[in-house]
Amino acid sequence: MAEKLLLKSRAVEIYDFRQVDISQFLTGFTVDEAQYQKDLERVLRRFGRREEAAFVSEGDTVTLTCASDLERYNKKHMPVQVGRGLLNAALEAAMIGMASGSEKTVSCSPLVPGLSCSFRPVSHHCSRRLS
Repeated sequence: MAEKLLLKSRAVEIYDFRQVDISQFLTGFTVDEAQYQKDLERVLRRFGRREEAAFVSEGDTVTLTCASDLERYNKKHMPVQVGRGLLNAALEAAMIGMASGSEKTVSCSPLVPGLSCSFRPVSHHCSRRLS
């Protein structure tokens, strides 16, 4: 039922909102399963629990220092999730199996035709998401 509040200038009536029928405004709701999984993966990638990994495998997050003959490829403490395609596929493939703290030299001639250089990724830290 409505109750009355007396304010200095006038009385205001407060209606009980639970008495309002809003069924005509309700629409059906369906979950887009693909979008749900995509959003869940995004949240887990950022906030999910992780464990240390001794060796790099696909899906692991690796903190790298990359040294190269080309200045623009010299990076320090760069986090990379292996297998997401953010780096060249051959470079990501070369990281799989690396031990945490190890160094590997990868020739970039198959990566960039006609260019002679090498990448020396150093894996500082490797972590794996817990399921």
